[in-house]
Amino acid sequence: MGIRVFLISMLMVGVLTACNLGNNGQAASTTVPLDEVTPEGVPEIRIVSPTEGDEFVAGEEILVSIEANDSVGVTRVQLLANNQIVKSVSSESLQGELTMSAILDYTPQLEGSVTLRVLAFRGAVSSTPDQIQVEVRSSQEEVVATPAQISNVPDIPNDGVCRALISVGLNFREGPSTDFDRIRVLSSGTLAPIVGRIGDNSWWQLNVDNTRGWVSAEFTTEFGNCANVPVVQLPTEVPPATTAPTVTPIPTATANNGNGSGGTTGGGNNSGQPDLLVGAITGDRSVVIPSNVSSTSETYTIRVQNTGTGSSGQFASTIFVNGVERDLGVVAELASNASRDFDVQLEFTESGTVNLEVVVDVDNQVQEISEVNNRGQISITVGQ
Repeated sequence: MGIRVFLISMLMVGVLTACNLGNNGQAASTTVPLDEVTPEGVPEIRIVSPTEGDEFVAGEEILVSIEANDSVGVTRVQLLANNQIVKSVSSESLQGELTMSAILDYTPQLEGSVTLRVLAFRGAVSSTPDQIQVEVRSSQEEVVATPAQISNVPDIPNDGVCRALISVGLNFREGPSTDFDRIRVLSSGTLAPIVGRIGDNSWWQLNVDNTRGWVSAEFTTEFGNCANVPVVQLPTEVPPATTAPTVTPIPTATANNGNGSGGTTGGGNNSGQPDLLVGAITGDRSVVIPSNVSSTSETYTIRVQNTGTGSSGQFASTIFVNGVERDLGVVAELASNASRDFDVQLEFTESGTVNLEVVVDVDNQVQEISEVNNRGQISITVGQ
């Protein structure tokens, strides 16, 4: 009996090693779906801060610090406010992380009680949620229960400097691509000035401890006035990385102009069910209208993901801008573990707050593992 258990254990080690290493010992792009591994239990997650009853001000961001763990790997975490998904952050590694710390942001717009709930996922397997209730006041003068400062949640200076808050453990690279060498790993809660960007705002150049490097904007939250961050001119050839990248990015395709016409890539798996969600909404969250013009435009990229174990079939998505609905696009099919990017251009004509909400599978055409994670939203502050 002991020999049999030993042989089974060695077989499992061999399978997992083969999935993690390619021919050159590098991270391989093909992995065993997490749901086909049979771990014990489900992921676990807890809210580190804020705490029950803490008070905040409408229109100001709430930073929710979480810790999650799983025996195989936490692949993403979600924050819901009053049962609506307001933030979803994935691990930079498709394998997930045994222990994942993250900071999730949410900006309440109205005063009143808000239930904040968090979930952790291993692929499509969800944790039991952890939740708290906080109070949102109309002004700072009404706040009595001030949240305690938590070590990995920094104070955000109100000085207008454009900064990036790292949401989850993130590779700090020599250039704006996973092809570049990693300088170090930045922990969640790192706050650093943004000193450069590429044209589509998908990568930021940061100054961390007097070292300049690049991070993917998908895993950050921006603060301050970022309208004047310069575009960095890059060399025409990307130097090969001298060390194996630790991240295998999710395959994506871009749907130009948000019309759903682009192709879709990804590792298809026709068995099981899909799980559609808004993986990320990237773009400038602090927009400034120049004094010599009446309006300005910004482009926002919306990533729609299928994290389930089966293909989706056709579905439509919708975007709401301050409650006004417009079509985002129709996807003919999204394979398991694939994603699709849509570009939306918004025109801003006056100061204020613009709420951007995305709903995937708006007509409920797709039978999914979970129907509660089909929404994502951000708030954009517009000034002059």
